[in-house]
Amino acid sequence: MRVHQSIVSLFIAITTVAVTVQAADCTGLPADCTEVSLSVDGRSRIYQYHLPQGSSCAKTSLPVVLFLHGGNGTANGIRQSLGYGSSDRNCFIYVFPEGARGTGGGVWNSGDCLGLPQGSGYTGPVTLPGCGYGLDQAGISDVRYVAALLDDLKQRTGFDSRRVYASGWSLGGGMTHRLACELSDRIAAIAPLEGTMKIPPCTPPRAVPMMEWASLGDTTSPFAGGSGDTSVPYSVAVRLAACGLPSYTSPTTTFVVPSTLSAAITDSVKQWSGGRDGCTVVLHTLSSQLPHDWLLADPVAFDWQETNWSFFRQYALPAGTARRRAVHH
Repeated sequence: MRVHQSIVSLFIAITTVAVTVQAADCTGLPADCTEVSLSVDGRSRIYQYHLPQGSSCAKTSLPVVLFLHGGNGTANGIRQSLGYGSSDRNCFIYVFPEGARGTGGGVWNSGDCLGLPQGSGYTGPVTLPGCGYGLDQAGISDVRYVAALLDDLKQRTGFDSRRVYASGWSLGGGMTHRLACELSDRIAAIAPLEGTMKIPPCTPPRAVPMMEWASLGDTTSPFAGGSGDTSVPYSVAVRLAACGLPSYTSPTTTFVVPSTLSAAITDSVKQWSGGRDGCTVVLHTLSSQLPHDWLLADPVAFDWQETNWSFFRQYALPAGTARRRAVHH
């Protein structure tokens, strides 16, 4: 996603301690939602969450799925777009974080596309802010924010800390890549949609499984990268290396799934299995009929929420995984 401006109104961090300020009902439909306000890095942040309403769902020790909105989006907006169907059917807590706000909606500190290796696909500015919003320079860490959110949510809901998953769209998808690098002791698996990795390659202590969705018709975050994004092959290759899996050109299995909307719309699936810590990487390459926001369509070409959950449910953090209370860059 192309980004050129810095958010100069954001300020340098004074503290990394999260303090709950308030909890209130979310605005608009669907209902059954709570909004929480936190102070992180000296800045007011919010998140929203939904507790599953399925009759078979337990009340405690539930898994958590985070969904991070796109650039200039909001927690409330993406919550209303996605609804709770998958949460209620599959008994997970659906959490909608919100990026740091500037003059518009929320944005994520997913990286600035600087210091990347050759072959990343990024062709934009090589000086700050690169492809980002200058949030590192403003002292805004969304890794710390997500860690603080999870600490707060744990007190409220008693969720299963071994089963926390992160998905996101566009810039939010890029942020899930960063979480896999820098919060691997708290995020069990990720599933970015139309959002690529914007930081240099990483080797986290634990290999984080990934399911990535990318349409060949996406002109906002092009498959091959561009002036505002890295490429999908770069993002996948970084995760494969972190998982100790074969190269991008050597998947374990491949198959094609037609859309229920039209047989001409296809999902070409590649899977790499058997990596470090049981890591698996899956890439869904969608045909060119689908645009950047295909996942928000109704009806949707592919039921990505259910597919994500089928992937997530296979993974949990090892028992006794150490938790980091703060992350410093």
